[in-house]
Parts: sequence; structure tokens; C-alpha cells
Amino acid sequence: MTRPKLLLIKGSAPFGGDCVLMLELGRAAREQGFDVEAYLWVGVFTTAGIPDATLTQLRDVVRKVAMDPTFKDALVKVKIVPDYRDTPDFKTFFDADYKRLARAVQRIGKL
Repeated sequence: MTRPKLLLIKGSAPFGGDCVLMLELGRAAREQGFDVEAYLWVGVFTTAGIPDATLTQLRDVVRKVAMDPTFKDALVKVKIVPDYRDTPDFKTFFDADYKRLARAVQRIGKL
């Protein structure tokens, strides 16, 4: 049985809106003239109708963990840039990211 060759790609620029100095890749892709901006994000989602008290408690716990110096240091050690956003800020970010990705998908003819 033949195995496919591994293709290793070295990162050349972060694709976010800003340069990430800790990644040691230099300028962001947009700063290098590429019309690209994309993010890998992780969120906690719930079902609709969750009681307000439960939702508040969940948000408080997630915020506490996200702001914990030990947690943030662990992320930085594996070159993940912590960027906690609570519901209102995340919704604004998500809506803009969704529009940006929808335009990209339309431009390549898949939507």
C-alpha cells in the first residue's frame, strides 16, 4: 500500500486583521497586500430559551476562566492569542465574520 506524501506548509503570515507578534511570522497577510482575513474561533453556544439565571451563571464562569492568568499563559505558550468576547461583543464580531466569509464563498462561486 502506498502512502500519500506529507505536504508541510510553513506559515508565512497570520490571516487576521492585525499582525500577531508572538507568532514570529512578520506582517499580517493584509499588510502584505493580500485581500484575506479569516479567524479560527471557539465559542460556547446554548439552546434557545435557556433561563436567564443559568445563562448569566454560564457566562460568568466562562469569563472567569478566559481571564484567568494561568489559562491565558497556557494559551500563549502554544501560540494561541486569547481574545475573549462576551455575548454582545462576540455577536458583533460573528456578524462581521459571517459577512466576510459569505463574500469569499460567493467570489469563488460556491454560494
